[in-house]
Amino acid sequence: MRTESVGPAPAVIETDGSIEQSDSLKVAYEGAPETGLDVFRHSFDDVLDEPLIRQRQAGADGLGPACGRCPLVAVCGGGLFAHRYAAGSGFRNPSGLLRRPGPAHPAHPGLGPGRSRRTTAGPARTGRQGYVG
Repeated sequence: MRTESVGPAPAVIETDGSIEQSDSLKVAYEGAPETGLDVFRHSFDDVLDEPLIRQRQAGADGLGPACGRCPLVAVCGGGLFAHRYAAGSGFRNPSGLLRRPGPAHPAHPGLGPGRSRRTTAGPARTGRQGYVG
């Protein structure tokens, strides 16, 4: 099965030598891509030991239970890792695209118009209200 962990590099080297995870994680929460590692004091083996990088590289084993039960997981691979983040449960959630209002997804009939629950955390950094499934 293809997931996001097949293809993208697990890390980005910033111009100051710091090693971060994918820039796409910046939409999840403040500081999400930061590893605290740099090319001067750390090896790339150290990078591969970072918990979120290991989760991304684990493919289907890194997905949450809802995705593991979904008949479409072989097609979507769980969606973009950054879109799976929810405060309190991390990245082991269905994609945020499935947790937003709109037509119910055939594999997720419990989600869609009037069926998603708003988070109580308030607006996200983008100013949009978050949703959890």
